[in-house]
Amino acid sequence: MRPTASRTRRRAACIAGVVSLLAVSACGTGFDAQTNQVYQPAAGANERAESVDLLNVLAADNSDDTATISASLLNKGDADDTVTAITGTTDSGDGLKGGDPIDVQLAGPIALPTHELVKVGADAEIVVSYDDLGGGQYVTLDFEFENAAPITMDVPVVARGEHGIYDGIAEAPEPTTEPTTDEETKPDGQG
Repeated sequence: MRPTASRTRRRAACIAGVVSLLAVSACGTGFDAQTNQVYQPAAGANERAESVDLLNVLAADNSDDTATISASLLNKGDADDTVTAITGTTDSGDGLKGGDPIDVQLAGPIALPTHELVKVGADAEIVVSYDDLGGGQYVTLDFEFENAAPITMDVPVVARGEHGIYDGIAEAPEPTTEPTTDEETKPDGQG
């Protein structure tokens, strides 16, 4: 008996379906499968240490050779802790740590109550600066704590974008105005 055209089409469709199922099922197997890889959808960097997690850390470019650090910090320890100092360097450009030192302004110690997420950036608590700082670069920051071990991490510098998408989470610091020579020489109340 000779197969009909409809029987041949059904058989081809069935074979194509089996081949498709085999191809799809093979995509998620093995130790290097995509489902076994760390996925970090945010722009910021994450560093999970023994006592403190630094989450979604990024530097929002302020377009004046400064950038405001935005981060979420989680103290996983059994006692309260404090960020006492932060230092940093530029990216060396060759994949190695240890570029040029940068200026890091920490508004004051940052309290880290135990098991409480602390967000920084909205009040420009941490600001980094150096010549030619801009989006697309990285800075290496060294966080020091009162109790926890120091943490070093590479942090991306991101552009604010035309819609200012980082304005709400990483406030640009208020510009400081230096008095001009004329203002310094005028007696009080004259101007």
